[in-house]
Amino acid sequence: MFIELLTQIVMLSIFFVAIYLLISLLHHRTSSSLSAKWHYYLRVSLYVFLLLPGYEVISRIFYGATGSRLVLITDNLIPMQMVQNTMSSWFHIQSIFSLSFLPYVWMAGSILFIACYFIERFRCKSYMIRTCKMVQDDELWNEFENCKIKIGVSTKISLYTSPYITSPFLFGIFRPLIVLPKNISFTPTELQHIFLHELTHWKRRDPWLNCLLMLIHAVHWFNPCIYFIRRDIDRFCELSCDESVTRSMNKEERRSYCALLLKVLWNVADQHSKLYSAFSSTKLKQLEGRLDLSFHSCSR
Repeated sequence: MFIELLTQIVMLSIFFVAIYLLISLLHHRTSSSLSAKWHYYLRVSLYVFLLLPGYEVISRIFYGATGSRLVLITDNLIPMQMVQNTMSSWFHIQSIFSLSFLPYVWMAGSILFIACYFIERFRCKSYMIRTCKMVQDDELWNEFENCKIKIGVSTKISLYTSPYITSPFLFGIFRPLIVLPKNISFTPTELQHIFLHELTHWKRRDPWLNCLLMLIHAVHWFNPCIYFIRRDIDRFCELSCDESVTRSMNKEERRSYCALLLKVLWNVADQHSKLYSAFSSTKLKQLEGRLDLSFHSCSR
């Protein structure tokens, strides 16, 4: 049973790599003509594709392309008319994939991946409980409530500040909160941009989608392409939120949005070494990419 399941997962993962490489090759042609939202949901769809039963998907694809349906034989997939011609090489592959310890290695890796994820989330939440304080400024709360009404969000979301973070971010699913860096002074307009951006994440259910992607990642942890496309998803998620927020802005408001990104970027770069940041390591480069895109939209 576990051998059959692992075989299907491996085959689907290999098929996933082929599609991802094709998307990567076409990215330079589509990056200027298609929106970041399109790129975001395209990669999310590809990620969710990994939830489908491997042998059914590949069987239907091959059936449409060659007219020969794939069937499950000895826990693996082969075309019926190719059975006799490939039997000798197939038994060699079967002997590799039938090693009894492989499914247990896969399951152990998935469990370890999930455990590390929840440990990191627990540490992050514990850190914020120790260092964050709820916002007491009534004017800031009023601005936040106005932004919630403007974007159509009714969920109760808390506002916190912390001197140990370098950029604003949304955290949590059941008790969501937005954390603002205390060491940056934001203007009312900049606060409005921040709130609209983070509330857009919540309205699109990005935190819930991240949980689903994490579970898929845990199943296919052995596939190196998973890590690359997850990085792309995070990047286009932020870019698509920027697009959504700036779509209705005029040129002056977009310049203000660019100035906000630049302010946060300088703060992250200045305190990048030790302080906690929602834009640490690769997130710093993502912020630079967001800034480039925003400058491009300002010049239109």
